[in-house]
Amino acid sequence: MRATLLPGLGGRIISLFDKRTGSEILRRHTAIEPQPCGRRGASVREGIQLFLDGQERLNALGNVSTQIEFATDDNADAVVWIAETFSGTGLSFHLKVSLPPDRAELRFEARVLNRWLRPQDYNGLLSVYLGDGKSDGNRVFSSDRNVGIAMYSDGLPFDGTEFRDGCLRYARFSETRSLAPRQVDAWSLTLVPMSGLGSLVGACREASVSLDSGVLRIQCTEQRLGHKLLLLTEDGQTLEAKVDLYPENLLEIPLNGLKPVSLVLKDPGKREILRLDGLQRSDEQRYSADREQRFSVEALERSRNFDRPLPDFADSVPGEPEDEPQQAPSNARTLQRFNASRVPRSNALTTTSPIIDLQRAAFDISTRHLVHTLLGMKALAEKRNFEACELFEQALMYNADDPLAWWAKALALRLSDEDNQAELLNAHYLAPMEPALRAESFLSQPISLDAASNPLLAPLEENPEEFIEVACLLIECGLFDQASRWIDEAIRHRDLPMLRYLMAYCLMKATKLNAEASDQIRLAAVTPIGPPFPFRDVERVAIDALREAFPGDERLITLAGYLASIDS
Repeated sequence: MRATLLPGLGGRIISLFDKRTGSEILRRHTAIEPQPCGRRGASVREGIQLFLDGQERLNALGNVSTQIEFATDDNADAVVWIAETFSGTGLSFHLKVSLPPDRAELRFEARVLNRWLRPQDYNGLLSVYLGDGKSDGNRVFSSDRNVGIAMYSDGLPFDGTEFRDGCLRYARFSETRSLAPRQVDAWSLTLVPMSGLGSLVGACREASVSLDSGVLRIQCTEQRLGHKLLLLTEDGQTLEAKVDLYPENLLEIPLNGLKPVSLVLKDPGKREILRLDGLQRSDEQRYSADREQRFSVEALERSRNFDRPLPDFADSVPGEPEDEPQQAPSNARTLQRFNASRVPRSNALTTTSPIIDLQRAAFDISTRHLVHTLLGMKALAEKRNFEACELFEQALMYNADDPLAWWAKALALRLSDEDNQAELLNAHYLAPMEPALRAESFLSQPISLDAASNPLLAPLEENPEEFIEVACLLIECGLFDQASRWIDEAIRHRDLPMLRYLMAYCLMKATKLNAEASDQIRLAAVTPIGPPFPFRDVERVAIDALREAFPGDERLITLAGYLASIDS
């Protein structure tokens, strides 16, 4: 197989080429043209892409971080890591895409993290655009193009599957659910392509089978020698033959008038590899439009109204009358069951929650890891670094998959002048492209008076919003001195207005130097309003605090209006 990825288009796989038959598996258009639809007002129906909340990501047309792991020898997989830290929500992901050297398949390993301290809507899925075709659950085959795919889960169940408008969506859940604060959902899928079969009567991960015009065809995923093929015919005969299967060649067997009703393929150890019954069924019987394990993306989009583009925040400022509230869709009651865990900001546990409330909440095991994380962040803010280490260690006892907890503990250890390499290695294993880890490498270096930018942070320039993400993480921990140092270096790489506002907020909170904060606000106003726009809780707090301290600043009023428009 050969896969082609576009990092600048959301990291989607734009081409999947089957070298066995010289066939392109995905539907390709002559040009990549965005269509006026989707939650951002523009969408591209091309390729394979990851969805995080049941539908196209806000950054689906933006840039993502990538890292190539070249095969070290002929027996190693070719691997590309795709990572996205910012998505307009608190969800980030690492996606490992690999091509094995000896199997005709494409493997996906995903780790989706809720970075925020409150629940987020979640339904991870892979979307594969194939164009025309007929679907049978996890399989789609296009007779016109003579290609198809099958999706297989490696362990966890995937309860939502739909083939609509030429797109197969293979989802974790049948409806949107909630991902708890700092919760990780890790899953893996394998995509097995099919081509040159003419039709499809059945498939498994190891082989695909067609029966067309009196010829039985078998296409295998990897080389299989010395296997046994058994056929049961309509008149009750059982026929068997020894077969050698090669992925680069289709096995074609003329049936000479025989009509098999069942097929079994066994390996040399007599282990059953594939069993198919009902080979004489018609396509109408084989393919059904209403299979179990379906989920209605259309109903979900209709209820959440994500087909609209984002509002024009320049026309929405505090004090203006709000639009008339829209009537809730008829299916809102059903979806509310899955959105009930979205805790309002006013009721959520945060770093500003009283310690007694956090201690009470620690009784509930489902929030215990969050409570210890918040207590650790409070300890960091109060310079109780050793205590912070112990609290983060307790948080990791209940949620060891949280890379940000490992990072926070490593940060606390560094501030305590203790060795933190083990914690950094654990965090890197869980999230190898996490920008906070690169930030920790920078912050652990001695302070330099050199005016030139540090080359260690140059890779972040491709996705400059990662500078903002790290600044928000440090501010969230109350480490305004660390955040100020980070922002000062980040501005040397990319002078973003939001970085200036965050610096002003740090100066106000840590030093009470409103005059210097005013200078940062003035420098931020030099650049016209544009992306990246604020959406994180820390950015909201910073904008509100600055607007209160500088009530006449028009730029801050506009940004506050933008945040209000998101909430509405």
